[in-house]
Amino acid sequence: MDGFILEAWFFAELSHNGLTWSVYEESTLQRRNWERSSIVFFDPDKQPIDISLDVPKWLAPVKWNQGGYDAVFINKAAQLVRFVQVTRAESHSSMRNTSSTS
Repeated sequence: MDGFILEAWFFAELSHNGLTWSVYEESTLQRRNWERSSIVFFDPDKQPIDISLDVPKWLAPVKWNQGGYDAVFINKAAQLVRFVQVTRAESHSSMRNTSSTS
């Protein structure tokens, strides 16, 4: 399952069940969970995007092959914007988990 099929599964899981995913941190596999959420599809070429950000929200570009990202998560209260690239691989040398707390 690759490409737009994997992306479709990703959004279906997020909108119906939530999603559990894994990442290696310091050589230890860590499991993470993103809670169930509605998905708002948008065209990044058309602005402004008329949506409410009162609750945390996932955004998905209408073009399945949008360059740079497959999904955007916005949590205004937590001042968080997360860009997600959906991929399936045992390793992915160009992908990095970069997070910081202030």
